[in-house]
Amino acid sequence: MKNYHEDNQAFMMYKEWEDYFESLDNMEEAGELIMALFAFAKRGEIAEFKGALKMAFIMMTKQLDRDGKKWEERCRINAENGKKGGRPAKPVENANENEKKQKNRTVTNGSDKNITQNKTKKTSEFEGAKTYDFSRLEELMSALNNSEQA
Repeated sequence: MKNYHEDNQAFMMYKEWEDYFESLDNMEEAGELIMALFAFAKRGEIAEFKGALKMAFIMMTKQLDRDGKKWEERCRINAENGKKGGRPAKPVENANENEKKQKNRTVTNGSDKNITQNKTKKTSEFEGAKTYDFSRLEELMSALNNSEQA
């Protein structure tokens, strides 16, 4: 089973914690608190503080504990789901139904009328254009190369 303090690569800092940091007497205490939070998140170490610093540390580590338990539970559930082999493939008949739905769908044009779009027929800008036979292309290219080499 995964352990939050050893296996997790990150921890969350919350915006509301800014108030805790601002209530501290100086930047040195803020730095100590941040380093203590890293030690707690990474190794589970509990720092010894007094006064406002202790209160802030306790509130923050309680939140990190809650986050850690959620993370461990999510890892456990993901492991169980992974053992099941993942999501089963969709049946072929459902795929055909989805394809039909994509081809024929009703679109509202802003008025009371609905327009049915049929996407089965694709029109091409080249419809009706002449077609050319390129089967002799290789032969022509070869002849051109031979004439250039001569």
